[in-house]
Amino acid sequence: MKFNVSTAFIAVLAACASSVFAQSVDWNSADSQACAQKNWAAIKQQVDVTIAENWEFLPSFIKDVVKQSGALNADNTLVSNPTGAQLVVLATSFPSGIFNPYANDIVQQCLTATPSETETETEEPST
Repeated sequence: MKFNVSTAFIAVLAACASSVFAQSVDWNSADSQACAQKNWAAIKQQVDVTIAENWEFLPSFIKDVVKQSGALNADNTLVSNPTGAQLVVLATSFPSGIFNPYANDIVQQCLTATPSETETETEEPST
């Protein structure tokens, strides 16, 4: 088997980049947690699939931490209404390919969204 240095470099670079991007959301932030809770159905839908596909390959210590947090149902799907503390556990315990790429994407979009004009306009009472 011939070793290709450029392929290995690209793989390492991709792994580093995904690691950096996986940390782009401050999961201890109340704003991040609120965005995640607001968009939880979309996050849950995507993450439940990746959990199911990868559950048997996860180390037992990760399974134990996530289960003990109460963030998983008995069938290893995410709970319907996670607390802020449970979100932190999910984001920091699962390997980056399971929770973070989906949740980070959705939360980043929520955090950077500009409110519509109807949400920012306030009507002053007429006198």
